[in-house]
Amino acid sequence: MDPQTQQRLSWLYDQALGCAERVQQALGPGMPDHAYQQCLALELQALPLAVQCDVPVPLVFRGTEVPRAIVVPLVVDGRMVISIATEERINAPLDARMQALLRATGLPMGVIANFGQPAIRAGWRRIWNPNPRLDPA
Repeated sequence: MDPQTQQRLSWLYDQALGCAERVQQALGPGMPDHAYQQCLALELQALPLAVQCDVPVPLVFRGTEVPRAIVVPLVVDGRMVISIATEERINAPLDARMQALLRATGLPMGVIANFGQPAIRAGWRRIWNPNPRLDPA
């Protein structure tokens, strides 16, 4: 990955974290995942960043395309996947899900945003796709 792309991804990561902190401060604990997702999308769009919600990704199963087999919660700037959780802590299934989303989309970076933590920084994890298929411009 070229330095300019790495710099852009780091900037996106920092911006998304700031947005998530504002969302958590405004909503507090205990909201459904979808509430955090929609509010985070609004915060990101206000920057302004391109944000897509609930993006369907097709999957080929036994030679048949399943159009909405995978739904990606948030895609930011065409480069980053954000998955929302409200768990006590980030666990192996959340990591595995993010890795699967990155494989399915080919995007270079994913973030698990776990709003179940008292402070979002404690529930925020970046995961890199070791084999991104898309070269973000």
